This record gives sequence, structure tokens and C-alpha cells, in this order.
Amino acid sequence: MRRISCLLLILSIPGWGVAAQSPSDESLDFVSQFLPSCAGSPQIEIQPFTTGIPRGMTARVVNLEGANHDHSCAGLWLEVIRGDLGYVGQPWVLTGLDGSVAEKIRRFAWQRMNETVNASVTGKPDSHGFIPVTVSLTTEYGRIPLEGVVDSEGQIFYPGGFIPLGTDVRKHRMAMLAPLLENTPRRTGGSSGVELVEFSDFQCPSCRYAAEWLDPLLEEYGDRITYRRVDFPLMKAHPWAFPAALYGRAIHRQDPSRFWLFKQEVFGNQDKLSIFTLEDFALSFIEEQGLDAERFRRDIASQELRDELLRAIAVGMVAEVNGTPTYWVNGKPVAVGEHGSHLKKVLDLELETAARP
Repeated sequence: MRRISCLLLILSIPGWGVAAQSPSDESLDFVSQFLPSCAGSPQIEIQPFTTGIPRGMTARVVNLEGANHDHSCAGLWLEVIRGDLGYVGQPWVLTGLDGSVAEKIRRFAWQRMNETVNASVTGKPDSHGFIPVTVSLTTEYGRIPLEGVVDSEGQIFYPGGFIPLGTDVRKHRMAMLAPLLENTPRRTGGSSGVELVEFSDFQCPSCRYAAEWLDPLLEEYGDRITYRRVDFPLMKAHPWAFPAALYGRAIHRQDPSRFWLFKQEVFGNQDKLSIFTLEDFALSFIEEQGLDAERFRRDIASQELRDELLRAIAVGMVAEVNGTPTYWVNGKPVAVGEHGSHLKKVLDLELETAARP
């Protein structure tokens, strides 16, 4: 799995390495909804976090380590609680930076992430003192818009913001994605209500490998589940991933069934493709499939289609999609296990639960 260029929380935590505590089940009620479902018995450790945390808020670091060194089921999260609101994720700790909120965020993005961003305060403080902020990451294809909040003291930027502690996080995630899922490639199942979402990257070798076991798995489940593929190109690591996603979506607009053929062709030729040959490859595919080349050119030039892909990247980043492929089952991140074995176990359990009266 390749990781995207986002904040590594550990870099913002002076003194990490202090003796951690093993949490009780009760203490994990809120944060556990954000953690992935893992094979085996993962280890969870917590410790208090005070750097930059404003008055009236409590925070702690949650460290997850997968069983048998399973790196796909490991990570660091910061849980922050204020009253009846909570946040779990990887916030941008702005402590020690000078200037306005927007200037601090710009400096943080450049110094810690090597990213160029624009930031603007988009509203007044709410009843909890949180100030809405929009951060736009600049790419050659347009801007990735991250919505979030900062505290009233301007110490921390929280991508996505806070939610009520009683929120069903799985439903919340799916609601965030809902406007984007309408146009994503999908294989629609019956009425079981079990949805599998894959965040994938055409240039990612792990995604190509995953397709070898995922495609037969989808055939096995047939119409019992709904599968949706969300493009999540890791643009810094994979220079032709975004154009490939753009071409795939343009093909999908003309004929959804041809998209799956295009995906197979891209993965089958992944080692041979480059940013220089990709468009000719796509145009050759369009000619072979009898699709409209002029419509294809119009669609890939459309900023509307590019923005649709960029918004999906933004939602994934807010929801802590940190690499590809990433899988959600009804909004819950799932580590796939060997050849998808754990993912299958989770899908079976969800289908069994859905079938109960």
C-alpha cells in the first residue's frame, strides 16, 4: 500500500514515546468507530496529548498496531473531545507558527507537507468556538478543497471538523461520499444494504494485485452486495494516476460496462504505461470499442469532471484514506487480510446481520 503525502501526526507530537496505557473497552467507544477492522488481535495503546490543545478540550493519541506486523492495519490518530462533540483523525497542529489562521495553515502545509495551499476563514465561530475554514491544495488539475475548523485560539486545524459523540460514524462516512457515489463506477447488488467501497489508483501496483483476488470475489457475491470504485490517485507518487482516472471516468460516461474493460487493460499494461503514452493508449481503446473519440476529448478537458475527482480525493483525505487500495464495508475501513480473506469475513458477517429479522 502506498501512502499519500499528508500529515504524519507523530511529527507534531513532542515527547512521543512516553509510556502508553492499554485502554479499556469503555474508553474506546467513540474512537473505535474510526479504526479499521483488522485480522487477528491488533494492539491499541493510548496516551494523553496536551500540545496546542485549547482550554475546555481533552485529547489523547491512539496508536494501533496490527497483528503479525500487519502494516495495513496500523496508524496514529488523535481523539479530541469538547463537550458533546468529538474528532478523530490527523489534525494540523499549528502551535508555534506566526500570523493569521490562514497564514499558519499555509506555513504548516509547506513546512510539514511540502504542499502549496490556500486557506480562508469562511464563517464566524459557532457556539463551541470553532471557526470554519476552507483549505485548498493546489494541483495541476485544479484544487482539492478541504473543509474543516480551527479552535478559537487558532492552535489546531481539524479537517472535516467535529461530530456529535453519538453519531453513527459509518453512516456519517457514507453520507459524506453519497453525492460522489452517484457517478462512480459500480456493480449494484440487491436489497441487502451491504456496500463495499474501494478507493483505488490506476498506477498503484498494490491495486493491480488486489484486482486479482477482488474480481473473483465480486463474482462470487454477485448481486448480494453493491460494489463501488472511487478513484483516489496518489498524484505525487504516481504521475499518470490522475489522467488515467480522468480517462476512465470519461469512458464510464459513454458506456459504464466499458469502464471495467478499460480498468483491466490499464492494470494489464501498468508496467508499460507512462504519462507520455497514456492518452494514446486510451484513444486506441476507444477506437477498438467503437466509442466517440470527440466526446472523450471534450470530457477529459472538462473542469467539471476534474473537480468531481478532486472532491472525491478531498472526502477521502478527511476520512483518513491514507493509501490505496483502501476498502470500506458500509463505511467501516477494513484491512483485507491475505488475498482478501479478512474482507470476505467482514462481508459475510454484514450479509448475515442484514438478513436477520
